[in-house]
Amino acid sequence: MKTSKEAVGSPDPSELPEVPEHHRRTVNMVAGTIGHFVEWYDWYIYGLLAAVFAGQIFPSDSPFASLIAALLTYALGFVVRPLSGIIISPLADRFGRRLILTLSISGMALGSLIIGLTPSFATIGYAAPVLFLVARILQGISAGSEGQSAIAFMVEHAPANRRGLFGSFTNMASGLATLVATGAAALVTSSFAPADLAAWGWRIPFVAGGILGVVGLIVRARADETPEFEATALVDQKSAPARLMDLLREHPKALLQTAALSAPAVAYYTWATFLPTYAHLTTGR
Repeated sequence: MKTSKEAVGSPDPSELPEVPEHHRRTVNMVAGTIGHFVEWYDWYIYGLLAAVFAGQIFPSDSPFASLIAALLTYALGFVVRPLSGIIISPLADRFGRRLILTLSISGMALGSLIIGLTPSFATIGYAAPVLFLVARILQGISAGSEGQSAIAFMVEHAPANRRGLFGSFTNMASGLATLVATGAAALVTSSFAPADLAAWGWRIPFVAGGILGVVGLIVRARADETPEFEATALVDQKSAPARLMDLLREHPKALLQTAALSAPAVAYYTWATFLPTYAHLTTGR
């Protein structure tokens, strides 16, 4: 006797038309690229606008002290970020790239929304800076787990002869995110009067980043796990994540080279944080 589900002619899953491989690959590439873009947009926008909202969130009789508190909160994300990379990124080898990337963009979007929607110190008191601290910790954890997993996700979904190209999309996305975040900060600082900018105008880029994060989350939820991870999971041979001491002992030269290649980022963050701060202090915008 047929069940009611069979009676209405529900198609067998095996009879459903398969989605073309090139279409699925496009979805996966977009998921990796857009998600990475959103992650870094949310990361950069804080430093660009820190001088604007410092007095609204971090209480002090001295505007300079409020600014330092805002920048120290920004720095907290940089402290958490490598710890997250060491602790959380290896979990992608156990539970899959897609899961870690979905969690990372969720944390980044949530952090951006917390920053954008937190009332001022005058309204909720010390809860305001505490919420900012929580938001930056979330964003630091997210950024630390995003980078390596996103590159692995892109490369493992790419055709064998185009892995270098597809892997570079993450760097392209982070560069584009820098430009868009800078443009968003310039737009709000030039569009509002100083009083309106300090009161609520600075919140717009953060809320927009949170909304973009939700869009990126939806796209990533539709993506596929990488074939390499699925093949490994199928035979139940998930590799144990490399331990930090093993890396330090066996690959010291590679680690030093990586650190040297990353050193120019210090100059970038100095420039990207100092110039907007200087402009605000000298022009009020």
